[in-house]
Amino acid sequence: MAGFKYFTFTDTREITVEFSGRAEGFLHISHSPEGEIIGSAEILAEGQHQTSRTAIRPRPGIQALYFRFEGSGSLNFHSFTLE
Repeated sequence: MAGFKYFTFTDTREITVEFSGRAEGFLHISHSPEGEIIGSAEILAEGQHQTSRTAIRPRPGIQALYFRFEGSGSLNFHSFTLE
């Protein structure tokens, strides 16, 4: 799990995550470590740097973001971009 604080959400609707490694599964995104999932990026990492873009449903206002990988293999999470 990785957590980042704080972001102001107004019109954010998508997120792009950059990753590498050898893994398959989903990177779940929430506002708290055990909170409701606001988006899930599909992960199919085959060694090289890759990106995955997905819709998110953040609560308006100032919020943290937490990323939790669920799947198999080893994932290197590099960065994310809010759109």
